Amino acid sequence: MHNQESRWSRWVLLALSSGSGLLALHCGFSGTTDGGGGAAATGTAGAGMTTGGNAPGSVATPAAGNSTVGGAGTVGGAGTVGGNATTAGGGAGGGAPAVGTFKNYEYTGTWPTAPMAVQTKPGGTLKYTKIAIHDRFLAESCAIADYNNDGLPDVSSGRRWYEQKAGNPPTFVEHIYRGGHDDLPRAGVGTGADNVNEINAGVSDDWADAPYDMDGDGLADIINIANCDVAENLNPSPKPAPQPHATAFWYKNPGAATAATAMWAGHQLHADVRLEQHGLVDVDGDGNPEIYGACKGCAPAETKGYYAGDWSADHKLKDPAAGWTYHAVTQHYNFPFGGTGWMHGEGFGDINKDGKSDLLERGGAWIAATGATPNVTVCAGPTAGCGWVKQNFYDGDQGENRGPSHMYAADMDMDGDNDIIAADWAHGEGLAWYEQTTPLVFVRHQFMGGPADMAKYGVYFSEPHALQVMDMDGDGRPDIVTGKMRFAHPIGYGDPDPMGTPYVYVFKNVGTPDKNGNPITLQPMLVDSVVGVGRQLSVGHINTDGIPDICIASKLGLYVFLGQ
Repeated sequence: MHNQESRWSRWVLLALSSGSGLLALHCGFSGTTDGGGGAAATGTAGAGMTTGGNAPGSVATPAAGNSTVGGAGTVGGAGTVGGNATTAGGGAGGGAPAVGTFKNYEYTGTWPTAPMAVQTKPGGTLKYTKIAIHDRFLAESCAIADYNNDGLPDVSSGRRWYEQKAGNPPTFVEHIYRGGHDDLPRAGVGTGADNVNEINAGVSDDWADAPYDMDGDGLADIINIANCDVAENLNPSPKPAPQPHATAFWYKNPGAATAATAMWAGHQLHADVRLEQHGLVDVDGDGNPEIYGACKGCAPAETKGYYAGDWSADHKLKDPAAGWTYHAVTQHYNFPFGGTGWMHGEGFGDINKDGKSDLLERGGAWIAATGATPNVTVCAGPTAGCGWVKQNFYDGDQGENRGPSHMYAADMDMDGDNDIIAADWAHGEGLAWYEQTTPLVFVRHQFMGGPADMAKYGVYFSEPHALQVMDMDGDGRPDIVTGKMRFAHPIGYGDPDPMGTPYVYVFKNVGTPDKNGNPITLQPMLVDSVVGVGRQLSVGHINTDGIPDICIASKLGLYVFLGQ
């Protein structure tokens, strides 16, 4: 934050009939329920954490509270991973996992081959029933998973998970599972000492999270990624201490009998995870997740890439407590603000349809760069072995801080190749998709601009800091979910329209040209005008009716939107 801004599970997947895309993580926190939740269960703050072996740098880990950090426990079988559906309108991944195995209820556009427990069905109206879990600033991401294996998907955010209780609408009961922090300031103060405080103190330890069965015991664990550069001693509400900045941890689900009362043991995956957008992706095609981000102190230093664990053939970590290894993909970047990790715009997707995941970032795409060193050969076309496809995915400012939010590859115009979706600038204005007209050649199509473009595009908001691409209505076409993040920075840090309405929109993909001459119409469908978006948003099945739902944690609260 200093003029910056300051999930993972075998789960999240998007199955578009084209296959594509990428995703964003989600993480959570929470507070007492404020809008229909049952009485909040009490818990002792402070999950234990252990540090992994190959993460660089020393990191102060949160105090253990009253929990003992032990081994991972007995690990069961991993279960069978199903394939993903590819028929138009199928929406989700393949058949549900066998009884007793981890069931994935959350999509991600970056991992389109992971199976889903519920398949998307046609007929969604893009209208939503809103459930307010709370209106506090506790986290900036959330995840969807069945943490107690009762058949009702729950929500996690920050240091809490929220147990779904059946009802119409359902309610959510709060449980604390790890250490972290509670309420943070969100006034958006723009001048004086309070401004200096909030640019640092108004930053959560949950910028991305995801559910995944990390140890093959059939339970949904939680992967959490903290903010990329604010020191923990600046946090005003430690309980007992936030997750250290720039770290990725996974928290072991202790089982249905104690998931609501015990502290979940934490294991550090890496201590140098920078950049502001993160997500799960299967880079190497082994059916296990990697995490994408950027590393400051790895070798080579200051690059963008992904973090990979050591998985067994039955899809569980060989050593649950071991750190993950960073793999650089891009060339060196000068990290901004004197070497901090406050950068924007990353994702994965198969843009050349070779079955491999390519890295997408602010300057272009890196084609399946899975080797020890990046392939920086510029692609002039479908050249064998080329690695770097240049493309202007941001608004033209050359500063290394500038860039989109989460980026995806998806066949937007349904012509058989994958296009790219990106915000112009996560803290600015504009949304666009890039049509792949010929192999590795992209043409930009804008579908939201600045306030002067309201008549042209039908909607305006700034700071689209989180974005997801998914078929939200079951018609077989990928739609776009995004909105405005309020107080990504305090007032006075140059963000446009800082007090503007915090919208959430679904841009419905209509297969006919729009009035501006673009090959498809992306029709804005209002979801909400209260909560906006956080650092990430999640899409999945919360009520398992086959219509995708949305979970958002922002500085304005934690909310669930049930698709109708």
